[in-house]
Amino acid sequence: MEKGKVKTPKAVWDAYATKIFCQICKEETLAGNRPGTTLSSIGYKNLEENFFAITKRHYPHGKLKNKWDTLKPQYNLWLDLKRAATGLGFDVTKGIITTSDEWWEDKIAQNKKYAAFREAPMDNLDELEVMFQNINVTGLSSVIPGVQKTTAPIDVGDDSNENEENIHISHDAKKEGKRKARDVDHTFSPKKKGRNPMVKQVSRLIDVLATSKSKHEQKVEDDIIELMDQAVNAGASEGSDEHFMATQLFVKRENRAMFRSIKTNEGKVAWLKRMYEERKNK
Repeated sequence: MEKGKVKTPKAVWDAYATKIFCQICKEETLAGNRPGTTLSSIGYKNLEENFFAITKRHYPHGKLKNKWDTLKPQYNLWLDLKRAATGLGFDVTKGIITTSDEWWEDKIAQNKKYAAFREAPMDNLDELEVMFQNINVTGLSSVIPGVQKTTAPIDVGDDSNENEENIHISHDAKKEGKRKARDVDHTFSPKKKGRNPMVKQVSRLIDVLATSKSKHEQKVEDDIIELMDQAVNAGASEGSDEHFMATQLFVKRENRAMFRSIKTNEGKVAWLKRMYEERKNK
C-alpha cells in the first residue's frame, strides 16, 4: 500500500442493504435526481445520507455508484432472458419462466449467469424498473429530515470497486483507477425528528424491512438445508470433499440454482467434485 493512502473498507451488499439501496434509488429517480444514466450529485448525496440513516452503514459515493453500475447489467440480463422467453410459460406467482429443461440448458450454456433466474426472479424488480427505465421526472429532491441539502457537485471518483463485496447476487464487475480526493462532511445530525412526518415514514420503512430481512434469511436457510439433504442423498456423504464443497457453494443463490439444474445424482456429485478440485488447485 502506498504511504499515506488509506484502504477503503469493503461495502457488503447483502439482501437487506441491496433492498434499502434500491428503494432509496427509486425515490431519488422519481424525485428527478437521475437526469441521465445514473443519479445526479444531489441524488448520490441523498442516497448516501438516507442509506446511512436507515442501515447505519456509511458507504462513500464511489461504492454506491459501483453498486448502481453492478445492478444495471444484472437487470439487463434478466430482461434479455424474459425477452428470449416470450411466448413460453411464466409462473406469475413465483415470477419465474416455466419451460423445458432443454431451453434452460441452452440458455445457461450461452451465459451461466442465467442459472440464477431459473428458480427465482431477480430481486427488487419494482425498484429496478424505475431506476433503469425512462421515466417522467419532477426536478424535486428528497433527503432525510434535518439533513441540510446541497447543490454543490460531488466527485464520485472512478468507480473503483476492488474492495466491494456483493453477497446477494455476486456478478462482480471490477474496474481500476485512481480515486480523486474530496472532503465530504459525513456527520448526520437530524434535528427535531418528532416534528417531521418524514421521520415516521423512515421508521415504518425500517420496521417493514426488518421483517422482510427476517423472512428472507429464513427462506435462504431452509433452501440451503434442503439442498444439503439433496447433496447427501446424491452421494456427497458428510465429511467428504464433495459435502464440504456444497457447504461453501450453497451460500450463494446462483450456485444453488446451478445445483438444481443438474438432473442426475451422478451429475450433482460430479459437479461438486469438479468445483472442489478447481478451488483446491487455485
